[in-house]
Amino acid sequence: MEVYIASMYFTLATITTVGFGDITGFTAPERILCIILMIIGVFSFSFSISSLSSMLSSIDSRNANLNEKLSTLNKIKKDYRIGFEFYRRLKMALKYDY
Repeated sequence: MEVYIASMYFTLATITTVGFGDITGFTAPERILCIILMIIGVFSFSFSISSLSSMLSSIDSRNANLNEKLSTLNKIKKDYRIGFEFYRRLKMALKYDY
């Protein structure tokens, strides 16, 4: 059992790129604790990266939506020849809503 725990520790240390540093587990309970901590670290890092990616994606889609609305407003301005002040206020309202 000791050999399996050591091999699992070595495999996880290699896969998670934690490295083998100066402080390592020598007994089976220490290695099991290290394995658990490495797995928790991988899940935490994965969750953080996915949350950041989701936030950036949301910001990007909102920005694209604003640009589409501003483009439509520009077309309306040209088609209906609305005044500059009214156009400016509509544009400010769209940006404020964003």
